[in-house]
Amino acid sequence: MSKTRSLLAVLLLSCASCITPAEFGGALSLIWNGETEENIRDLPDGEHTIHYSNAHPDKRWRGRKWGEGEVKKGRREGPWVFFYPNGYPKKKTTYVDSVINGTTSYYYNRGWLRARGMQVRTKRVGKWESWGWGEASDVR
Repeated sequence: MSKTRSLLAVLLLSCASCITPAEFGGALSLIWNGETEENIRDLPDGEHTIHYSNAHPDKRWRGRKWGEGEVKKGRREGPWVFFYPNGYPKKKTTYVDSVINGTTSYYYNRGWLRARGMQVRTKRVGKWESWGWGEASDVR
């Protein structure tokens, strides 16, 4: 039982570090991100670059850029880019009133495109393409 819990914890930690806090409704932002959704609501209108806390449990993330984009009336608006600790983009998407609406692109940790498609109200719609080992394939 102990080995199972340890393995589950490792899997959860590895997955949590590659998913943006907003994809979990902000729940993980309290654990993984120095800036919670509440902090974003407090930001003045304009372009912002948000960094992970220096107290982040994974040293690779401490002080690194989490994301950048525009805030209007305390909500994400327009194009946003989220980053891996090495500085490469992890995800590029568009927000309308803090909800993902538009083309979303996911990247591998070395900057290569992994998947791209449309999202409406955070749900994937239509045809999605993915790239692995240099070839494109359909994802649904």
